Amino acid sequence: MLPHHPSATSIFLAKPPTDEEASLVTLFRPPHWASGEPVVVSPSRRPQQAHAGITRQRKKPRLEHAKPVDDFDNFLPQVDAFFPQVYSSPSPQPPAQEKSLDNACVALEGDAGFSDAIELGLVGFYQILHDVFVVQGWDKTSDKATNNWFHLQRGEADGRPIYGCCCPDPSPRCIHQRYLEGGGVHNFADDDLPSSFNSSGVIPFSIELAADESLLVYFSVATPGRYDIKSRAIVAYQGLRSDTGTWRCHRDQSVDVCVHIHEVLSQKQLLELIFGERASGNAPELGARAPRTQTQPAVISYLPILPPNWAELPSDPPLYQRPPVLKQQVELLNLDTTSTCPCNGTRTTFQPHSPTTRGNGILYTLTHAYRLEVELQKCPASSLRQNRFIGPDLRELGIFNFNNHMFFTHDLLDEYTSELTSSETPFTAWIAVSARRYHRHNSKEPFASEELFRSAWFAYVELQIGNNDMSCPSCGPSPSETIWDGVTLAFSRKHVLSSLQPPTSQTDGSPTHVNRPVKAQQLVPDASIRKTIRKVVKSKLLGRIQVLLADEGTSVEVAENGNDEDDEGESEADDEDEDDEEIQEDDDADEESIVKVSKDLLELVAKIPVAFTLLTNLFPSLGTLFLENFGLEALSKKTPHPFYIQLFEQIVAEESILQFANRAALDSLGKFLASPGTSMVSYLNAIPALYQVARFHKDLGEPCPPPLIDVCRWIHNRGSEILTRLLRNATPFTPQSTALEELDWKTTGCCYSLPLLRHRPVYPHLRHDKNTEPGGKRGEKCSKFYAQYGKKRLTGGIMCVWCTHSICYGFHFIPIGEGRNDVFSALYTRWPQPPKLIIYDFACALAPYCMTRESAFFADTLFGIDGFHAKGHTKCSPAAFLSNYSGVNPQLMRINSSAAECGNSGLARIRKAVSYMSQRRAIIYTRVFIAMWNRLRIRKIVGQKV
Repeated sequence: MLPHHPSATSIFLAKPPTDEEASLVTLFRPPHWASGEPVVVSPSRRPQQAHAGITRQRKKPRLEHAKPVDDFDNFLPQVDAFFPQVYSSPSPQPPAQEKSLDNACVALEGDAGFSDAIELGLVGFYQILHDVFVVQGWDKTSDKATNNWFHLQRGEADGRPIYGCCCPDPSPRCIHQRYLEGGGVHNFADDDLPSSFNSSGVIPFSIELAADESLLVYFSVATPGRYDIKSRAIVAYQGLRSDTGTWRCHRDQSVDVCVHIHEVLSQKQLLELIFGERASGNAPELGARAPRTQTQPAVISYLPILPPNWAELPSDPPLYQRPPVLKQQVELLNLDTTSTCPCNGTRTTFQPHSPTTRGNGILYTLTHAYRLEVELQKCPASSLRQNRFIGPDLRELGIFNFNNHMFFTHDLLDEYTSELTSSETPFTAWIAVSARRYHRHNSKEPFASEELFRSAWFAYVELQIGNNDMSCPSCGPSPSETIWDGVTLAFSRKHVLSSLQPPTSQTDGSPTHVNRPVKAQQLVPDASIRKTIRKVVKSKLLGRIQVLLADEGTSVEVAENGNDEDDEGESEADDEDEDDEEIQEDDDADEESIVKVSKDLLELVAKIPVAFTLLTNLFPSLGTLFLENFGLEALSKKTPHPFYIQLFEQIVAEESILQFANRAALDSLGKFLASPGTSMVSYLNAIPALYQVARFHKDLGEPCPPPLIDVCRWIHNRGSEILTRLLRNATPFTPQSTALEELDWKTTGCCYSLPLLRHRPVYPHLRHDKNTEPGGKRGEKCSKFYAQYGKKRLTGGIMCVWCTHSICYGFHFIPIGEGRNDVFSALYTRWPQPPKLIIYDFACALAPYCMTRESAFFADTLFGIDGFHAKGHTKCSPAAFLSNYSGVNPQLMRINSSAAECGNSGLARIRKAVSYMSQRRAIIYTRVFIAMWNRLRIRKIVGQKV
């Protein structure tokens, strides 16, 4: 049964539009209405008030650009469910295929077959009001869905529910009624749905996408002024816009525009929502509920299946001998010891001494579909109403048994997997290609419908997904260098279920950590001092001070004299030609620029003594080092070396001192300070700003200046102080090696190769710990701190972690928007020891976030922004950029910091398909793509041919 979504919003209009409002409906009005001709309605089953003043006219011109419709059963072709399956309805097939199994449904027996078809989404059953359902017809002879739709009403009598259905079944209780009476009614939650006496007359219950990209929209429409279900009709539309498509009424098929179609066209707000959301790529909210289900429909095949041979790895277990491609027709599928029935949530096995029977089925191969017989055994665990059978698994034959009636070869299902990992291939396009292939090979049976194939494929890949394709053979099970990135791979928020649990979720097992924030973690704690020093060391005019001081006042005098000359020139320029005037304007602009530069130079010269005083008061040797490189006397001789400029930029940066030098770097700095000679300069390698300055003096044959050594000691003391305060306020870290029990990733949306070792802690003393991440600029801090990945009406995408070889180690779906918490929680809950290097496009904000919460865990980790995203971090110091470290450490140069972007470009192939899926299918679809992506790259690493 299809899942119920409590977040779905029903659309109802309080009352039909007035005549004045209806006059505004121009976009959705058929062209021939513009002439003022009367609306034509059917002469049957209409209230007299709806026909006052209306002239009967059977033959009217059809809607402009509309396709001719001769038979309503032929009006609805096979479609791809463009919108999520919870709102989709199977598409009936043309009568030309009646001799074969219907493409839109499965031939199953009895009430159990009908219930299974609802579970698989192969027959429509929607609740549109508290007491009204819309149901698709069911042919008891062939056990398949028909092309007709009916209304079913629920009432009460003597304290019990009663049902009445408009389908033509002559029996006292039709199959639709028996489904609800047998427990199916509990699959609908209708507490917030209005009754038929207090509802809109127009309710859309299904929207689909046809093969030609046009929309198929179904409405349940009540006759104006009436509330009984017999007054309701099914109205169907096919087209790109409501004024350029074809409208058809189930009841009044003899006219083009009946009273029911007129009612739909009058709902301008509703139509704008449907077509507006379609144009924006979102799935509209519908006023209908599909049956919910807690689990996927059980299928007969259950044994693990080998991955496609083109993606097989040496580490894959030899489950069975891979069979050859099936080329000959199979007439009978026999039971064996692996045969089971999945009824009642358990597997009932085959009993060799019990009687068996034979059933009919159809097998889909790469080029043909044909009928066959299958040996079955009545399942002793099923009830009389269920009527289930034990069937063969068939994996050794390369066949997937979907439901004892529909069978698919592994090669066929693997073919779609190959396509989706190679290019953007939605189900609709691939099924259309497969149907043409069947036609080309003269298959007696047509290809499976989109919903049938999709249900079979999802059930198949669940048996195929292993647990050995999320680990790089070079990096090992727990890589020390990881790359994290959010991907805009999202599904509609209305499909989010309570089972979605990213690592950020708090559970009953979440411990409480009493960490408290540590303020003023910068190397220079005073913000005003940092700002003043930055204005000096980052000024682009430092190189011009030498000229200013060499000829003090000349620049200003020239500018002032130039202005005087300009005044005089303007008074004598009346007879100048046009070229001279243009030259004069350029001269004026240049002189204005000179004046501005001179003013800025004077301001800079005035700030330098102030900056020196501030730094001297903070730490005398720091002021001395500043004076030696940025003092007026030093600037009169030469421009400061870029290494010293970068050093002071990082000293007065807004980031924490631990971004400048983490615990491992502070330990190396301490070793250098124990014997600060030129032979110990290599110990500064972990702090590039200090290393470059010390190496600069070493290359000149000079020892490190004493003020520089004193500044190194000051940095070491300040960093150790902040680290000690953080560790003192943090909960001690206890290593964990025992994996915790976790829920199925197919329901939680959290899938990592590393097991769950810890639950995400609760931090009651951190006020903003669970708040939504802020956006926009944050003063002097990074202006790229956070960007909301999730688009309107979609979830927040997924968070992926990659190794440097573009192997994905896991992912989780984000309910709302990406933030630092996603990376922190995934790392802390699953990594036994933190990676040495974490590359993330918001590493500048991730580092303090992690250190504030678990400083003991992350103290030795280096956080860096990759080169691809570094350009957007204009407010960040070089200490946050990976390029700053790779420039002095050759081992970091080999790291492909854009490995995540490579993987993200691959995931973009499935972005559109995932956006219209339900939660469970979106998770599985993503997992399959990542599994095949990883397998192809692992094969390259181990030297296998791809």
